[in-house]
Amino acid sequence: MKRNYKFYLSIVLEVIVVLSSIIGVILSIQRENDQFMGGASTILYFTIQSNLWICFILFVLCSLKIIEMKTNKQLIKRWMYILKYVFTISITLTGVVFCFLLAPVVPEDYNPWHLASLLTHVIVPVCAIADIFIDEYKLQIKPKEEFFVLIPPFYYLIFSIIGFFANFDFGNGQNYPYFFLNFGCEAGLFGFVKEPLSIGCFYWIVLMLPGEVIKMHGPPGTVHSPSTWSPELLGPGKGTKRRPNRVCASEDSPSS
Repeated sequence: MKRNYKFYLSIVLEVIVVLSSIIGVILSIQRENDQFMGGASTILYFTIQSNLWICFILFVLCSLKIIEMKTNKQLIKRWMYILKYVFTISITLTGVVFCFLLAPVVPEDYNPWHLASLLTHVIVPVCAIADIFIDEYKLQIKPKEEFFVLIPPFYYLIFSIIGFFANFDFGNGQNYPYFFLNFGCEAGLFGFVKEPLSIGCFYWIVLMLPGEVIKMHGPPGTVHSPSTWSPELLGPGKGTKRRPNRVCASEDSPSS
């Protein structure tokens, strides 16, 4: 089967994501524990976990794409693309929160823009998002599946709550990963503090929810429609004269 440039570009982007996340995680762990997101405790952060998630699923997809190209057999399952969709949203959250919420308030002596941080917070998210745009596979998202993107952040919220009360060491003796998940801060869960300006953790979580809801609708690489085969997407002999994209619609859909 002849492949167009998007197929190969998608593979390149996925390889960059896999290598950048692996290198970024290793460099983060090798940093001193008293440095910003350094030491073995960095594995407890959403940043590292979301990097490992996207690394795993893109490694699997990239490998299967290459095998498919060689064997001309369809090996990729729909649920793999659902995982890719969910984990891409998670790594997007990692990049957005770091660049616009965490980095501006990190003390300069902590240097938030070191190589490991650039890889895990910028390079990996940007390339993962680009891959969603480029990938030939267009996933049809069922309405109930849109809520899957909320699973990773809500899992991590529960994880951070457990870590706070169980006194996990997130580095520097802190029992919380991020300032907006510090349930022991002066503002607490529902309070407000004027100087320095601070709000309770609950309000930070509420402020982030609209972003998650927007992301539920997915990037251009997803199609929001019932899990049925649309004639205009099926290709030659199935309702159209040409096939613009390969669509991964459902497990029981006819193969193209």
